Amino acid sequence: MKVYPTHPSINIDVEIPNDWSNLSYHNDTCPSFGVHGLQIFVCDCETRDQEGLTNKYCVHLASEYGEHDCKILVDTNDWNEVLEFVNNYGGKNANK
Repeated sequence: MKVYPTHPSINIDVEIPNDWSNLSYHNDTCPSFGVHGLQIFVCDCETRDQEGLTNKYCVHLASEYGEHDCKILVDTNDWNEVLEFVNNYGGKNANK
């Protein structure tokens, strides 16, 4: 398990790809990572349950970070679903 300095109490139990940048901000509920213009939030089961979240993983456009009406592209407990979405998204829509 990997622990991130901004979120020492959250144990990430998935492998974060090396080409993803760490976008974690200490005031967010969990760490986040960026690639292809996307921002991927990753938490553990304990944090998900404590915070009343539905799922462990959430993906949205990085450009919409912090916006009230941010469109969630993926919201799931399945890490493979996140990886498949990100890999198929590619960089084609990164600037939209």
